[in-house]
Amino acid sequence: DHWDVIEGQGSLFHPGYSSVSTGLLMGSQPDAFVVCSEALRTHIKGWPDFELPSIQAVIDRTIDLGKQVNPDIACVGISVNTSTLPAHERAAYLENLSHLYGLPAIDPIATGADAIIDALLGSE
Repeated sequence: DHWDVIEGQGSLFHPGYSSVSTGLLMGSQPDAFVVCSEALRTHIKGWPDFELPSIQAVIDRTIDLGKQVNPDIACVGISVNTSTLPAHERAAYLENLSHLYGLPAIDPIATGADAIIDALLGSE
């Protein structure tokens, strides 16, 4: 009858904050999650020796860990900060991600979040 939105801190892959993210994932027992990323970023911010994992790796690890507390956990979208891209490249970038992963891919500032909200409504 309602959604609780849990904003993650860092990442399950972050060398300094993964324990916080793991605790949030386990404690919240989510039905759905959104992967967040930044276009063109290659390394974990502030940790130049740690490359960003692929979006697929993030989805897989989140589902793998999340299934321990909720076997029905699912990724419902990808949210990307595209501010590092030229404006004329943003739509194609997001469309490519959506095609690659079979999920809505949005920039909540540039495109809004309706596609992910629709995916959440469809998962109920």
